[in-house]
Amino acid sequence: MEIEWSVNAVTDFLSSTERSSYLLKTSSIFLQQSYDLLSFCKTVILHLGKLSVYDPGSCQDSRTYGTKSADFIQLLRKLLVSVRPLGETQSNWLLDILQSTDNVDQIIKYALELPAHLLFCNSLQEGFKKKHGLFALEIIGYFTKSSQNKGSYLSLEAIIYIFQGMESLLTANPSIPASALDFVWMHPIIFTSILVHKSVLSQVTTLDSCKVVSSSWHDTVKATEVWLQQCWKNSNMSPPRNETGLISVEDWQKAALLFSNILLK
Repeated sequence: MEIEWSVNAVTDFLSSTERSSYLLKTSSIFLQQSYDLLSFCKTVILHLGKLSVYDPGSCQDSRTYGTKSADFIQLLRKLLVSVRPLGETQSNWLLDILQSTDNVDQIIKYALELPAHLLFCNSLQEGFKKKHGLFALEIIGYFTKSSQNKGSYLSLEAIIYIFQGMESLLTANPSIPASALDFVWMHPIIFTSILVHKSVLSQVTTLDSCKVVSSSWHDTVKATEVWLQQCWKNSNMSPPRNETGLISVEDWQKAALLFSNILLK
């Protein structure tokens, strides 16, 4: 990787397509020898995190950093979509990386450019298990310690990545209801982040349907909105209702909606 990194993107005689093919062929040689696919990809992204710390005082062309990291990210995308399930004891590749690096912020920035299902599982062929949601919550914990945390909510890029990961997982397992992942959607920082970015998410995702986000989640949001409307009107603060009757709204959910409304004013 050091040799490849030293190639100046400006003077490289290979086109970007040829360079991509070269990297893929070179990687296949290592994979045929002693590396398994996930270990190889882990080595690449951890090393990439170290190499991509740009020193403005160096004589290295800054354009090389963005171009070379893009080359390796493209390589990882191609390799990681071909991962096959290895058994019940398999851990989460992305979580394992975050647990073994001090460069969490940079690794997360790269992770957001990789297939979104990696937030939950290594391969969509694994089927659906509750542990996938638990893996995601652990990884999201690292998101909150990075620059993706904008102060009580996650960046738009991060919440879209989470949403895309959910959609990939549920699309690959159509018999699993969206409500199976409610415990992820109801995580306070995710709940708040969706409310903050709701106008954008409604346009670029299927947020407004119940394909990925369950009807119970939507009912909770609607009930919270009713509560907030009552607040603005200074009316009787009775429990919010929807078509099915009383909906329980927790105090932190009320605070999340109030926070998002104030933030967007």
